[in-house]
Amino acid sequence: MSLQPQITSVLPGSEVHARLLLVEGVVSLSLSPTPELPLDGLLLITPHPALAMPPLRVSFRANRFKALLPLYPGPNDVELLVLHLDRSPHPNSPPAPPPSFRTFFHVVYAPQPAVPPLKLAIVLGSDSTGAFDDVPPDAAGPGEWRRHPNDLETACRRLRMAGYMWAAYTQDEMQKGGFGFRTFRLDEAMLPDSLSQSDVANGRQVVRQTAVIHVLRSRKYTVAEIRDPNLAQQVQGAKKAGSLFDIAIETIQENGLGGGEGGTQYVAALFADAHARQPDGAIVGHAALGGGTGNLQLAIFGSHTLFSWPTHLEELEGCLTDARPVDRRFCGVDAEGSRYFAAANVGIGAMMHEVGHLFGCPHQASGVMLRDYPRLHRSFTVLDPPDADAVVGRGVCHWHRLDLLRFAGHPSFALPAVDGPHPVPAGGVSCLGTAEGVQLRCPAGVRVVEIHVEGSGHEFPSAWLEIDTPAPVVVVPEAALRERVGSGGGGGRRLRLNVIGRNGSSCTVDDVSALLAHETVPGVGPVWRSALAGLQTEGGTRQTLILPPALRAVQVRGGSALDAIEFFPLDGPAPLRFGGTGGGPCGGGEFALAPGEHIVGFRVRSGLWMDAVEVVLNSGRSTGMLGNAGGGGPSEFLCPEGYRVCGVYGDVGSWVLRFGMLYTRAA
Repeated sequence: MSLQPQITSVLPGSEVHARLLLVEGVVSLSLSPTPELPLDGLLLITPHPALAMPPLRVSFRANRFKALLPLYPGPNDVELLVLHLDRSPHPNSPPAPPPSFRTFFHVVYAPQPAVPPLKLAIVLGSDSTGAFDDVPPDAAGPGEWRRHPNDLETACRRLRMAGYMWAAYTQDEMQKGGFGFRTFRLDEAMLPDSLSQSDVANGRQVVRQTAVIHVLRSRKYTVAEIRDPNLAQQVQGAKKAGSLFDIAIETIQENGLGGGEGGTQYVAALFADAHARQPDGAIVGHAALGGGTGNLQLAIFGSHTLFSWPTHLEELEGCLTDARPVDRRFCGVDAEGSRYFAAANVGIGAMMHEVGHLFGCPHQASGVMLRDYPRLHRSFTVLDPPDADAVVGRGVCHWHRLDLLRFAGHPSFALPAVDGPHPVPAGGVSCLGTAEGVQLRCPAGVRVVEIHVEGSGHEFPSAWLEIDTPAPVVVVPEAALRERVGSGGGGGRRLRLNVIGRNGSSCTVDDVSALLAHETVPGVGPVWRSALAGLQTEGGTRQTLILPPALRAVQVRGGSALDAIEFFPLDGPAPLRFGGTGGGPCGGGEFALAPGEHIVGFRVRSGLWMDAVEVVLNSGRSTGMLGNAGGGGPSEFLCPEGYRVCGVYGDVGSWVLRFGMLYTRAA
């Protein structure tokens, strides 16, 4: 008889991309003629010797275990040993140490240095010491199982540990969802590490490739100003709730961390000066927010639950099963976090929720992007604290399927060896109505169509349609969308679509039925309208311009915005103008069309209004992007196959505010 610990969630020999590998497994009896009983005990997991980390002790219950395996770049043979049994595996036998039986798990760790990293940062007030809320040593109760100073060094170590937990958890979820071992990477450098207790024991400094914690001190805001109750998200009546996001951006920029010429920067920042105000326990210096501005994508959170987070791998099980009540005299209770394990779940999980926003995820009907993270501990250990169901509820936490679909197209989740060069979402997704249904076009292919039903009573998609093939053009009939919704196809209510491309670009259709509707124009026939680019819905006058079948030239007028487009008929000198009266010619004046050339679409850049336009011809030629080519974001209107451009429409003020395309069936 022997006891075999086996990892079941990852195939041996797999190539993975997170420094910590989250695994599940079983401890089973081998060659035993007697029935198995559920076994409880301890595993000893020994990582790659080059890491110079001591073995980790991991509990198993009813033969099951979950663990985080630290990995070394390249091949790893991780040793698993049953160290201890709580009882004999045989009926009526006394407990006994098991035979020394080892198994080895082979896995390859391949870091992805070419993809944009997530940077971890701690924001400090100008006069901050970096201390965070915790119970002082002289007030700690008996039986406290660990003790770390509540200083900046501990804060850095705990944020590093949390960042690696997020990446490991996300890789596990992506792999289980069928997307391979994709995850984001942390910004790393050769630095003194802290993942293991042994890295820092007795003043040691073990240098490895590890996550950089950028410590950013504000030049402008003191601790008192950061803790202003009017800035605190959780203080009722706060006049400037959310302003901590702006303070974080300002501090990041003045420390040279965000933006620049290196493309989009992704930063998760922890405010070290968050504080549970006494006597009411309100959390000041904290906001849970995630999103972006310009070329900075940012998630922020407070340090008010940091007292409960693990500092090292060896503390993971202890932290996530610590059922002690939080001492409200010194520490804040955020939502479900009235026990230490729940506070760790809420803090680590809610900050991961904001990282989800940073990577483009909206709220969802369940999972991390709702409020399932208070149960996050069950993804990392098989141990459950007493009364856990009563404190945090039943079940486990997951990234929602729609989150995984977004991650699959995000540049930070790319696997260059598998994907090739990551496609840039220039041109993006376009959605056009046709007689056959909604035409979805994306150069990289469409990933998913989210379907929202008017009057559903919630902000989440009622259903979604995954597109299995990366074809650049897909046509989806309205009936198929309503069938996907079920319950009578939404009862004829308005359907709104959010279409996401495989390159991360997206397009919204406000009303499917309206997009598919056509009008009859004398001399032209049935005419369809594209959606409108441009967000400004007030202050303009609607213009519609029907174009002749043949043109000799086009001319774009603009400066800081798109002022007008002029179309020159083949048989007349006077141009047909869409837009305002201002603006000078762009791109050298008139752009002549050769015989046989005609317009097949438009690429535009827009924000609140139209910034620039590119006129695209059937020959493959185009005007290039003219106007304010660096403004706004991209959209694309390319005529469906079997149709022709017959006009443009939109809203016009002093310049073009909104723009769309008219098209009809080709002759």
